[in-house]
Amino acid sequence: MGYDATCTLLAEDRTFAVTARLEERALAIRGDVRLAIPLAIVDGVTARGGSLHFTAGGRAMALELGAAAEKWATRITNPPSRLEKLGVKGGMRVGLVGLDDPALVADLESGGATLERSDPRLVVGRGLAQLVDLDLQPLDPAVDPLDGQLGGVHIIHPLSPPTGGRRESSARSASAG
Repeated sequence: MGYDATCTLLAEDRTFAVTARLEERALAIRGDVRLAIPLAIVDGVTARGGSLHFTAGGRAMALELGAAAEKWATRITNPPSRLEKLGVKGGMRVGLVGLDDPALVADLESGGATLERSDPRLVVGRGLAQLVDLDLQPLDPAVDPLDGQLGGVHIIHPLSPPTGGRRESSARSASAG
């Protein structure tokens, strides 16, 4: 996510030199103390005087992040939606490959996207094998306001590594034509 900082953690009247990383579901702390704080238990997030103040599990803590404290507080209190992470905007035509995810379909529809079976601008799929075998062609620039560019291919990786030796770079080269 790009939220990493070497900083000071203040917790329970003690000070620790740490590296903090804001991950999708947790705040990872490494250094003088090691913590993995699930964001689900983080409350009372505020940025004051260059420090990120919060409680976790009922314990008051602060990370001295300087000017980045406000940015971290915003990210924790207003995390990006799944559509924002994928770059989906209202009016975009999206194709789903190998996914049976009614919640994602509902998110797409409520976000103003249109599900397309042909000529999508953005393809979201699970597993490389299905995506590499797609015939993803650039669109005709004479009729396409995006100048013939496919909007993108997002691969949602399964928990286990893909079989058959295919990698994300295989999907990229296949979509590049």
